[in-house]
Amino acid sequence: MEQLTIPKVTYEEYKWEGEIPYDFMNQKDRKMALKPYKAAIVPEIADLDLALNRENQDLILEAVESLARFDALLSQKAIIIPPVLLRSESASSSQIENLTASAKNIAIASIGGKTKDNAALISDNITAMEFAISESKQLNLYTVTFLNELLLRRTFGDQAGLVRNRPVWIGKSYSLPQTAEYVPPHYSRVFPALEDWVKFANREDLHPLFSAAVAHAQFENIHPFIDGNGRTGRALIQVMLKRGGVLRHSTFPVSAGLLHDLPGYIAALSAYREGDFQSIVSRLCQSVLSATLPCAELVTKIEQALILWSDQVHPRKDSVLERLLPLLFVQPVVDAKYVSETLEMSDAGARRLIKQLVDAQILRPIKDQKRNVLYEAPLATGLIDGFAQGFQLRS
Repeated sequence: MEQLTIPKVTYEEYKWEGEIPYDFMNQKDRKMALKPYKAAIVPEIADLDLALNRENQDLILEAVESLARFDALLSQKAIIIPPVLLRSESASSSQIENLTASAKNIAIASIGGKTKDNAALISDNITAMEFAISESKQLNLYTVTFLNELLLRRTFGDQAGLVRNRPVWIGKSYSLPQTAEYVPPHYSRVFPALEDWVKFANREDLHPLFSAAVAHAQFENIHPFIDGNGRTGRALIQVMLKRGGVLRHSTFPVSAGLLHDLPGYIAALSAYREGDFQSIVSRLCQSVLSATLPCAELVTKIEQALILWSDQVHPRKDSVLERLLPLLFVQPVVDAKYVSETLEMSDAGARRLIKQLVDAQILRPIKDQKRNVLYEAPLATGLIDGFAQGFQLRS
């Protein structure tokens, strides 16, 4: 029998054995630490016969039509657009976790330069997203763990990508799970829950938007890693949409749409724990609809920028200059090494090409780089930042 809801998350008690010595706790926390905490028991969903309510049936049709129009638009455009959208998705997903950086600094980190903010972590998110898209034909435990490894390799080293062996929790209290808003399952339950998740995620009887939304909420409930669960889960949305055929020519910045109503996204994840999966399906569809028009506008602005640059430097057809211009949106900060390796040309030739673009004011040197000078395409970084500002974090 078709179900419009799923079983609620239930809870079981565990004794807290924390890592913080009692000497460092205040009196209130010491008393709290002596009490058991409640860890979730996430219901299995792989074999449930789920059905959408009427409203979500209509929303999915509307979202799919919107994505199809955008995908058709992208199929007619230069290949540079998908990497730009992939960067936007990575930046937006990171912003949900309060990790922010400018397009300039993310591009510096992507090319191996040093930055002082979260740009390197967001750059790793881009790498993880690229892997997610390339692995879209298969979805298994390896895909899940390797995505997390790519995300956390700078911060957790050899622990990145390992399924957790200790409690984690969600909420404002960093020291005690007793006061958390939600404590995911005990680590002894994580592997069985992930096996059920993989089985559900590979179902072919549900619409890809439907299954991606439910799988995402279920993944958030399991919280299988020490950190990076949200970013890993949102990357997996891209895997499921790509492998389900919803998107063929592009990555779509779903996370930008989620940022458009962050409280609604968080509320939908909470509602899912109470058995309501309709809300997260609705929220994912709404995120698609809210991001489609800004994405189409970004495509138009990139095309206009390329026309402007071409008018400035008049590249010959099929020349290295003509090939470099669109790459400045894929990688809006470059150096001679990047240009020479990407375009397969000599170092001297790459430097002459960069000088030509500097003289045309398409590139400008980044002043705080003393050695191995980097060059920014400010029009490109400005457009990418402007797109991100349209989806400012709302809380």
